[in-house]
Amino acid sequence: MSSVSPIRGDPFQNPGFRVTSGEYNLHICSPLDTPQGLGRGYLVSGGASHRFDITSHLGPTGHAMTVRDSLQVRRERIVTTVYTIGHSTHTVERLIALVRQHGVTAVADVRSQPYSRLHPQFNREELCAALKAVGISYVFLGKELGGRASDPSCYADGQVRYDRVAKSPAFEAGIERLQRGGDSYRVALLCAEKDPLNCHRTLLVARQLSKRGVAVQHILNTGALESQDEAEAHLLREMGLEAGDIFRSRDDLIEDAYRLRASAVAFRKEEPTSAPARGKR
Repeated sequence: MSSVSPIRGDPFQNPGFRVTSGEYNLHICSPLDTPQGLGRGYLVSGGASHRFDITSHLGPTGHAMTVRDSLQVRRERIVTTVYTIGHSTHTVERLIALVRQHGVTAVADVRSQPYSRLHPQFNREELCAALKAVGISYVFLGKELGGRASDPSCYADGQVRYDRVAKSPAFEAGIERLQRGGDSYRVALLCAEKDPLNCHRTLLVARQLSKRGVAVQHILNTGALESQDEAEAHLLREMGLEAGDIFRSRDDLIEDAYRLRASAVAFRKEEPTSAPARGKR
């Protein structure tokens, strides 16, 4: 026997309902409203996710219920795609057109500071309102997935280290939250940079999503898509590592390419200005 309990709030936090037992966690994403069907859900077990169509159950419906052995499900592998986009110098209308072109239903803002002096249309409140007006959800994940980590241990010589950020509890929590939201929404990560290779959304967040089996597609300025694999191929060429040598694997070359690019574009803290010596101007 397994118990079912409701999970309220932001779907990026916990969508739908959760069934728990000693063997699995089953997230049911649609309401438990009829005895004939529970709708859609997904199973998380052993680090893998599987989607279910819940076809029937016994027991009362409502905010809490018991699912008996007669619960019937049909399982299929989840293939999740997450998109990314940089707002660049777009108008908000152009940004909305680009994400709608690819069926995006939620924007996850991964800017550490979700404000722009030059482009105030992308300030957090204004952007959230504009997206809401066209039926696109907005969630701010800059604290968890931003490129300017608040944890001092994520820095070396004043520059943020993406490899350290990726291992931080806050980042791990943000990635997990993003993956949960991806089951209910088609999500686009939003940052500021036009070129994906100049932005932590690609060099940090998308890279870690790819390692978890999530397909990543970058929405370019033209509206065309570039996969994470294609972005990595471009990165190798730009860093002069495309040819490689017989002694190094492609994975080694990609690792170097990410490291070199991050050292060029990752956030660096400004050195504090020294106070003038007493008696000098």
